[in-house]
Amino acid sequence: MQTIKRAELYRLVWSEPRRVLAAKLGISDVGIAKLCRRLDIPMPPRGYWAKKAVGKPVKVVKLPRPTADESVEYSPTFLSQAELSSGHTSEIDLYPHTGIGEEVENRIAAERRPESVVKVSDDLMDAHPFVAAESKRRAPLSKEACEQCIEVSKQQHRRTLLFLDALLKALSERGFEIVALGEVRLFGVAVEFIIRERKARASERDQFTSNTSDYSGKLKFQVVGTYDRNYSWTESRIKSLESQINEIIIGLTLVAAREHESEVEWTNRCEQDRELREAPERERKLFGEHAERVAELTRMAVQWKVANDIKDFIAAMEEKQAAGTLQWQSDVPFDAWVRWAKQEAVNLDPLERPFGPVESEQGDE
Repeated sequence: MQTIKRAELYRLVWSEPRRVLAAKLGISDVGIAKLCRRLDIPMPPRGYWAKKAVGKPVKVVKLPRPTADESVEYSPTFLSQAELSSGHTSEIDLYPHTGIGEEVENRIAAERRPESVVKVSDDLMDAHPFVAAESKRRAPLSKEACEQCIEVSKQQHRRTLLFLDALLKALSERGFEIVALGEVRLFGVAVEFIIRERKARASERDQFTSNTSDYSGKLKFQVVGTYDRNYSWTESRIKSLESQINEIIIGLTLVAAREHESEVEWTNRCEQDRELREAPERERKLFGEHAERVAELTRMAVQWKVANDIKDFIAAMEEKQAAGTLQWQSDVPFDAWVRWAKQEAVNLDPLERPFGPVESEQGDE
């Protein structure tokens, strides 16, 4: 568990992009946003870092209540940059709230077995339904295609579909839910991704022909909204994207697992905060219930005393009546009155009727 002060978190979120900061702190950029909302910390708006990168003027929102000395605890849900550089590889201890560390470890180990290598087909005859639907679209680089997680040139469109076909089939076999062409779900967490074709450098363009395409023919697989560049895969001259499918599956597994851990931790923390906020009200309620029980006890004691006083009074009147010294002047016969008075005393006496005893403090414990 780590602790960070409100003023320090404000300084950090305005000093570098959330995804970069998230990689350093070991939590997701979504987790950082939640911490900021919890502590009433303003965050850079969309486009802030892009404008700043090109020298455009940007406005920094001041921290409300700057003198408030608050801090918040958070639990890192994935390896920070320091842990990555130290060679830490175990996942077991990274999921204290969900307890899925062993499952994640097993998934990673299974993915790295030689027999688990995913192979890409040469055709789309039996393509995954989402891939088959995209192949019929015949519109690479259209707005619809971009929305379907593909941003490649026409020359790389078929190859991208073959790659996605192999990936989605492999993910489905491993228990992932395929939500869309560029979205899968594991541990109840949706993970989105996109495939882009890298832009070509000037040295990569054919200077002796009319081919001036801005595309290099090299594909990049990127998890959308993730916290660091460990979850993007780019092919090189010696390593194609197709040869990295198993590592991509591992990456998608880790993203889903760590976001799931973050969500569960946040839910638990919110529940703890709710318990803390409601504790004073519960105390007041318990105090009020105790006061009511004491008041009821006092009322019953008074009734008991009054009932016994009435009984003593009736007994004294009966003695005088027997001695012939009672001056009875009512139209109601004395015997009838005595019967009425005794019944009223019985009705008033709490010991003469069934009732639930007041629980003692020891009984409450």
